[in-house]
Amino acid sequence: MKLPSPEKILSLLRVRQSIGGLEISDSVLRFARFNGKDWELASVRLPPGVVVGGEVKERNTLLEALRALKQQINVLGKSRHPIGVVVSLSSINIYSQVFSLPMIEGENLEKAIQLNIQMVSPVEAAETYSGWQLVGEDQKSLRLEILSSFINRAIVDQILGLLKEAGFIVYSIESRALSLTRVARDLSASFSPQDPYILLSVDSSGIEIIIIKRSQLYFQYFNSWRELQGEERQITPANFEAVILRSLHQVVNFYSSHWAEPIAAIFVAASAFKDEIIRIIGSNFTYPARELVLKPEVVISPEWFVALGSGLRARIPQREDKDISLLGVTAQEEFWRHQLIHFLYFWRLLLPVGLSILLLAFLGADFFLLNTKKNLERQSQIAVSPEQTKEMDLLQDEVTRFNRSVIILGKIQGTSAPRSYFFAKLGAMLKANRITLERVSYQGVGTSVTLAGYAASEEDIIAFKKAIDDDPQFEAVSLPLTDVKISSQGRSFSMTFSVISASTP
Repeated sequence: MKLPSPEKILSLLRVRQSIGGLEISDSVLRFARFNGKDWELASVRLPPGVVVGGEVKERNTLLEALRALKQQINVLGKSRHPIGVVVSLSSINIYSQVFSLPMIEGENLEKAIQLNIQMVSPVEAAETYSGWQLVGEDQKSLRLEILSSFINRAIVDQILGLLKEAGFIVYSIESRALSLTRVARDLSASFSPQDPYILLSVDSSGIEIIIIKRSQLYFQYFNSWRELQGEERQITPANFEAVILRSLHQVVNFYSSHWAEPIAAIFVAASAFKDEIIRIIGSNFTYPARELVLKPEVVISPEWFVALGSGLRARIPQREDKDISLLGVTAQEEFWRHQLIHFLYFWRLLLPVGLSILLLAFLGADFFLLNTKKNLERQSQIAVSPEQTKEMDLLQDEVTRFNRSVIILGKIQGTSAPRSYFFAKLGAMLKANRITLERVSYQGVGTSVTLAGYAASEEDIIAFKKAIDDDPQFEAVSLPLTDVKISSQGRSFSMTFSVISASTP
């Protein structure tokens, strides 16, 4: 009999919710979720005009489509609970930009990143949701490379409201470029992590061109069919080739102006016109053009790649997910509320089981103790001889005398002075001046003491030195200023002094 996996057990106990990737575009809703063995896929086509450029035009129609998609997913997963999703907004032109910073850490890094995000934001911060992630480190120039992304706040809030009403829980929101990069990095059969690539994706949403360096998204360029088509009813083959060439030349020129390393290949992800696109690239560029082929165990067509990329992110534990999320603060609070509800579901199941186990344990213990009591009572009824009684009385007298000796020794020890007044006094000084002790070396009265520790500020260290200076039992206090250094714990220092006397006054 095959035992269920730990993930399956946690899902049944409602500790870990099974989540998937959801693509929302102008023409279709697609959902992809890995069930531990295969990818579960579900989709619903949207009528024209329901979503235009990522903006919801017909709210009720989109809500019905989302509910229809959820019904399909419920059939696949046999669950009526809310469905967790990582959302990829395919039709919205999400603005992204890479900037560099010196190698700094902690709060200073966070402040520097937020300042740069405000500077590169295409619109006012109040109108967007933004996010960032670390994409590279240049050890030669000692600089960090940060990818920042921005999205229209109003569009996201509208879609989040619809998803919540339809029974979805949003874990994160990302761009289609980030989803496609993840597919190329994690599932491509011919992807080298250290090589730079250009990924050209053509699907029902439009044309997306992505620069991938060191397995990370560095640049995205998206053109929707609505923008390319303009007033024309369709795009002719000549116009299609012109758009491909113009867009690729712009991205290649952008890459050449920023990086010297040659592009390893141009990957093409397209359900239609794939061979024609590869021919166009091969005829006009020196870079090899390849179809983005997934590993043999993943048999999914390219139109599902965006949802697949979001589904890959859904498999990453939240504490390990470092990719950009364009989820607003309010939505994040909603996510944690659902996490708490999920946790309570688990305890609602665990508490009755746990209490039942405790009840059985108590009953077993009661039965054992009753048997033990009966056995002891039977043993106590055995007759005791006079010699045994006399011996027990003697032992009782010995126990009484021993207990009296212990009481006397306790009283003597209680009235004696502390064995080490020095350490008691030093501890009081450390506490009074907010010093944390790291190490101390003390051999006895008349010897030198070496002490090391750290404090929140230099003022606390100076106050501690003055307290030792003023104490008549210590002398020759030395605190070299060069030994006061900045560390991750505050200000570290070391000092020496001599002990004249360590007895109580």
